[in-house]
Amino acid sequence: DQATDDTRVRTAIAWLEEAVLLTRDENRVQIFPSSLRVATVAEAQEKLAKHPMVEDYRRQLLAVVDALISADADEGISTDELMGVSGMSAEKVRSALYDLEKLGIASNDTALTAFVHVGVDRTSQKRFAEAADLEVALINELRLSAPDLSKGETSVLHLRHAVQHLKDAGHKHVLPETILRILKGLAIDGRSEEGGLGSLRLRSLDAETVQVALQREWSALEKTARLRRTAAEHLLSHLLSCLPQGARGSDLLAETTLGKLNQAIEADLLLKAEVKDPAKLLDRSLLWLHEQDVIRLNKGLAVFRPAMTIHLGQEKRGFVKADFEPLKLHYMEQVIQIHVMAEYVQRGLKAMAEALSLAMDYFSMDQDSFLKRWLPGREKELTHETTPASWRAIVESLNNPDQQRIVADDREQTNVLVLAGPGSGKTRVLVHRIAYLVRARRENPRGILALAYNRHAAVEIRRRLSDLIGDDARGVTVLTCHAFAMRLVGASFAGRVDKVDGDTFKEIMREAIALLRGTGLPPEEADEQRDRLLAGFRWILVDEYQDIGPEQYELISALSGRTLPDEDGKLTLFAVGDDDQNIYAFDGASVEFIRRFEADYNAKPAFLTENYRSTGHIIAAANLVIDSAANRMKAGHPISVDRARLKEPLGGTWQEIDPVSNGRVQILPVGTNAMTQ
Repeated sequence: DQATDDTRVRTAIAWLEEAVLLTRDENRVQIFPSSLRVATVAEAQEKLAKHPMVEDYRRQLLAVVDALISADADEGISTDELMGVSGMSAEKVRSALYDLEKLGIASNDTALTAFVHVGVDRTSQKRFAEAADLEVALINELRLSAPDLSKGETSVLHLRHAVQHLKDAGHKHVLPETILRILKGLAIDGRSEEGGLGSLRLRSLDAETVQVALQREWSALEKTARLRRTAAEHLLSHLLSCLPQGARGSDLLAETTLGKLNQAIEADLLLKAEVKDPAKLLDRSLLWLHEQDVIRLNKGLAVFRPAMTIHLGQEKRGFVKADFEPLKLHYMEQVIQIHVMAEYVQRGLKAMAEALSLAMDYFSMDQDSFLKRWLPGREKELTHETTPASWRAIVESLNNPDQQRIVADDREQTNVLVLAGPGSGKTRVLVHRIAYLVRARRENPRGILALAYNRHAAVEIRRRLSDLIGDDARGVTVLTCHAFAMRLVGASFAGRVDKVDGDTFKEIMREAIALLRGTGLPPEEADEQRDRLLAGFRWILVDEYQDIGPEQYELISALSGRTLPDEDGKLTLFAVGDDDQNIYAFDGASVEFIRRFEADYNAKPAFLTENYRSTGHIIAAANLVIDSAANRMKAGHPISVDRARLKEPLGGTWQEIDPVSNGRVQILPVGTNAMTQ
């Protein structure tokens, strides 16, 4: 819900401030009187009179000059104050300072600092070259994939296919998230110009495909991107020249001003001749360098984006339950209001007069009296953040207290291992758990990842989830471990199936694990890369955990952040499996990994031992066979018939229709060779 991002961030900051965990100041971008090249307002007026311009704008420029002359020489004046005295927006104030510099009235000494990388493996210059080359190649790829696309028309780009084509063309380090970043950069190009349209308009169709709408002709798009890249190269060179001689390292601080950066662009006379508004090109080019991780804007990012200055409190504590209590009451009240609205609708469908009476009582009675009159005996239902019908389908329909307890677990950041016997509803519990997170916990479906051992199981999970929660299921990512690894690294076998073997998949898994762990990157960059790759995932659910092999184990470990020192960086892991069965040992799967789950993820196992599939005789025989196996995790938890069938004959329906065995288990001799068997 990106439209409310800003509001939610500000609300969260306000509540942290309420809890005395921080204090907030509005960010102040300072301009200093030393930037003036005139001594009086009259002198500025004289210079302005020589240049034709709209009278209102002349008055606004004089107001800025007057404010600068009056400002304290040491403290300067903030852009917010300049906005107040001139009546201009932040963007217009930046433009005004640029114009005052051009007219010889002031120099734009708005301070700007940025972190750059020099003399290390991935220097800023190397990052710039990679981003620029990749952008050129991606534009060519877009043109090749949709050569007849005209302005205003749309095409669909499959990210993994595009990544594979670019890798085949020699761009070794390209990933789907890199492609998305470059696409977003192209979508922003030109938005600050008249009309406010970017070169592209993007719409994510799913995790792997993007709808691309062309909003400029290809030639205009390429020219805009080229000018921005050229300007960015000059800006990067200037920032690097601001460092002390011989400086080497990551995150070195380069200090300059917007005025000097403007001069760096205008020194290129060919570029200056092609550009209408150098100030806007400066803004866009600097932000593009920041977006592509070539540099990291520090002081000065607030020049381009709304910002706050946050002072953390001295007390080292988190946002605890007591802090959250007032918010909890607010949200509980909202949940009740939604249930009341649902009741109003239901009553209105039957008799509108009754619905109106409910509405009148809602605004005139206290809450307890209202609920006793209109929703009696439904206190528990009113706490659920979903409709009664949805709750019944997801939780109550299970008719098994153990399954219900596992599905409706409301603990935060708690890893869970469900040890489930054969036929005990492992996949059903996993599917209902996902449905509960989406419908009852109101978790974003796009933050949920379900991993299955094979494609058939993944398809089955998708089908069941769709039956349970409808269209909401589309947002949930359900893949095999191999398919998820392919998505992370951008591997595609389209048209290359004959070149694929087991080693290919292992190499892809190793590459995905290295990416998630940030192998070879400094800690801060490794964290940023992991966050971008995970793209908002909060919950991982794994089906048939006993069937995973070494590569899958390492992938799940890297995904969940098992070895991360920071608890906040870890994802919640929910796994279902049966330590008594492992049919893929021939392919490297090992039951040892499920045995290590408790130690790996600090999780106490839950047990599902009611069997919905087999008869009493079969279950009794199976318990006898498996009981002597070594290192069992379900020792002391024998499988039993589900409670709905407890009174049925032990042989089930076969007890009546099979006169030979009466539904008992038979041992049949089959000989000692393959033919007789």
